[in-house]
Amino acid sequence: MSKKAKQASVIQAYFAEARDYDKVVEAEASFFSDLASMRTEFAGNRSVDESVRKMANFIQDPKGNALEFTVEFDVEDPRKQVPHRLFLGTRLSPKVGTSNAEVTHYMCLADENSLMAKFHADFDFDPHVKEKKPSPHIQLGGGIPPALLGRYSQHYWHTDVTKPRIPALPISTALLWHWAFLEYENNALFARCIKHSWWKKIIKDAERAVLKPFFEDGARLLQQHAENGLLNALYVPLNK
Repeated sequence: MSKKAKQASVIQAYFAEARDYDKVVEAEASFFSDLASMRTEFAGNRSVDESVRKMANFIQDPKGNALEFTVEFDVEDPRKQVPHRLFLGTRLSPKVGTSNAEVTHYMCLADENSLMAKFHADFDFDPHVKEKKPSPHIQLGGGIPPALLGRYSQHYWHTDVTKPRIPALPISTALLWHWAFLEYENNALFARCIKHSWWKKIIKDAERAVLKPFFEDGARLLQQHAENGLLNALYVPLNK
């Protein structure tokens, strides 16, 4: 292996744990295991019950079919006092044949008739793709989530626009929900969850599993290989 190729391999090894599909699934399973025994706060929300059931089935065969679920909540923009419907979605797709593993989380807002805005956060696990992508990244717009197809008469973004992809922190379902809870803390349910000790433990565990290795690798890279650039190392395959 040439010196240049060896150096590229060293840099590409950064963030490997954050991009490990099995570890991502493990973090998701841990969250839903806790949620299943502590979800009385969400009693009556059928979408939460359905997500717990789907995850339980998926854990029994994580190498089989893809898992996709969406939970929904009524929220209100705290500044404009406008009611919205908030959708939080997760998709876990194991590697099957030549298809690479994929993990996507999304947040979507809707009013009575329309999908107003959407972003999704992706992990890319394939180091051999032709187009370099930051992994993880956040992307605005994109396709309409399958769970929302046919529910709304229109949407306010172009589904074919795939750029820019913005380098981002890794995320899991627990962190996505917590992010939404913080954004809409005027929601009474969200405000209660944020203060509960069991929810704080869930988020602490999620951050330890998902964010800790990411930040540790980022700090090491900046100390040991700063000339290569942290943003470059987030791109898969490595930007040389």
